[in-house]
Amino acid sequence: MREIVVHDWQAGAGVDVARLAAFLGGTLGVAHSSVPGGAAVRPGGRGRALEACRVHDTRRPFWQQRGGARRGGALELYDGHELLAIALGAAGPGASPRGALHIMVTDLLVGTYDEGDARYHARPVVASNPSILSTASAVWGPARSVRYYAEIAEARAGGGDVAAVEDAHAGEHLREGDARMRAAIEGYALQAAMYALTGEAFCADSQCRLHDAHRQEGVLSVVASPALCAPHAAAIGGLT
Repeated sequence: MREIVVHDWQAGAGVDVARLAAFLGGTLGVAHSSVPGGAAVRPGGRGRALEACRVHDTRRPFWQQRGGARRGGALELYDGHELLAIALGAAGPGASPRGALHIMVTDLLVGTYDEGDARYHARPVVASNPSILSTASAVWGPARSVRYYAEIAEARAGGGDVAAVEDAHAGEHLREGDARMRAAIEGYALQAAMYALTGEAFCADSQCRLHDAHRQEGVLSVVASPALCAPHAAAIGGLT
């Protein structure tokens, strides 16, 4: 790998993409990481291209959708594979494990359709080259505690204070603007890099940064003590 390029697809200040590129470069032994301003997608240029990837029905795969009113959730959801097609155009012909690794960081909620249960799931990382990292999906993708969902449901049903419930559980999961987001996104970025380099993104060890945690408590456990397991530390060491 000759270069790591992190593209800023965020609408505002969020993940420090230059810092993320430097982290990846240092970890993977790439001396000249960069963030090319010309490849960045910012609020003024986001509209037409990325809006075409918006999911209108979370119970149908993207190819079966014809636009119209959004259904299935309170947040706008964007199809990860459609975003990858746009990312591929932004990355250009140099994207390859032996060339440049391109990672797009966005604050859009990104998901992919699962044929198994016939619905979309939010994905913090859609691994490929280029890859998509989503801060919104890091917040809403991994499940929160059973108690949290029960208290939210009770508050909504009884006209209670939903905001107070959110505040009471604030430390239990990632939130927008969370200081822990940087470490979480670094872990997802490593998953993307490992997939591009080896074809395998995830680790079964729940304490490894490459672990695909499905619950917020698992994400935060790794964030609290970010490290690679011994086999993956050795594997990455062999790549540098």
